[in-house]
Amino acid sequence: MILIGKPYIEEDDEYTYLKSKISYNGNYETLWYKTRKDYGKYFCTERSDSFVIALLLFAMSKGEDIKTEEPISSRLYSNLVNNLIITLSKTHTEYHKINIFSDVSKDELYNEGRVGTGISCGVDSLQTIYQYTSNNCPENLKVNTLTMLNMGSHGDFGGEKARELYEKRMKRSEQFAKNNKFDFIMIDSNISEYIKMSFVETHTFRNMSAILAIQKLFKVYYYASGIPIWDFEISKKDPAYYDIYTLNMLSNENITFYSTGMSFTRLEKIDQITNYKLSYNTLNVCFNEDKNCGKCEKCVRTLLALEALKKIDLYKNVFDLDAYKKRKYKNYTILMHQKYKKNKNFVDIYKLMKKNNIKIPLICKIKGRILPNRVEIKRFLQSILSQEMYEKLKNKFWKK
Repeated sequence: MILIGKPYIEEDDEYTYLKSKISYNGNYETLWYKTRKDYGKYFCTERSDSFVIALLLFAMSKGEDIKTEEPISSRLYSNLVNNLIITLSKTHTEYHKINIFSDVSKDELYNEGRVGTGISCGVDSLQTIYQYTSNNCPENLKVNTLTMLNMGSHGDFGGEKARELYEKRMKRSEQFAKNNKFDFIMIDSNISEYIKMSFVETHTFRNMSAILAIQKLFKVYYYASGIPIWDFEISKKDPAYYDIYTLNMLSNENITFYSTGMSFTRLEKIDQITNYKLSYNTLNVCFNEDKNCGKCEKCVRTLLALEALKKIDLYKNVFDLDAYKKRKYKNYTILMHQKYKKNKNFVDIYKLMKKNNIKIPLICKIKGRILPNRVEIKRFLQSILSQEMYEKLKNKFWKK
């Protein structure tokens, strides 16, 4: 059994911490969330909600029940024990049905009433901010507070390297908020170091646990989805495929979570943010670095989409477009390879390029088709061709 101790507050010169002592298998660890002191007053010590959600999938993977010393919000408790835990245990072989032993409370806590969402400066977060600050959004549901969380997206298992990357990325996000008159809150945690699970498989639970930790601040929180609703599937390991269900289950009397962006494809989202001038100098999609490297899968996919939309020049301040053009053959080959593999995002890009008369060189189409077996093809060609003929073909097909 995992015992979650009573949440409590500690402070240092700069930060406020929400902590709980966790007992499991005879070992004791202190789990914490931290934020700057000006937002520390919104941490919630009256409920164990945040720690329960942070540890839920960990506990289910171990087949361990959870017991808390402090109550859980009644709506959240009911959602977990009557729906979510049962559903996940039936659809994921690695998750076991567990019990939660806790008092419950139906009382609403003080709430500042803010409307928030994350700001990574990626496509999903910028599209959410654009949509939920537009004229189509009622005033009381417009985003006014942006968050930057360190719950695993900068490194699955946390640690100092992940925290260093988080600090770098946070500066960009905070500057975006400051420049555009949003309030900004950072939340760091050591949850990743404790559970040591894949972030992709646990991200919704980790991130929402951080928001539940500070639930006295937010009344509404939007969580950007990377998966369109027509791909909904609970059996997938990535909870993004069923966020619309999970986020409802994780809401309580104090805060309501909403999944956003699920009505659009990735290409449609990129098209939307090209109308959002605030994205031109801030868009950051890189998987590997603090700045857009232009070479990773996410960077190349975004650049190809912007080219297909004929709006790539709008992002000259965040991408090295000269380098992208120099890699034209390689980028088009990647596009064709992914298109042949029926990757939906790349198929959409290819169709738009065709519609907009952007020509893909034949050599890229050929290379994209044979890319998975390049080594075998090279060996075969070497076995049947003269060295001179092989070198000519290699220079033509693989050196461009």
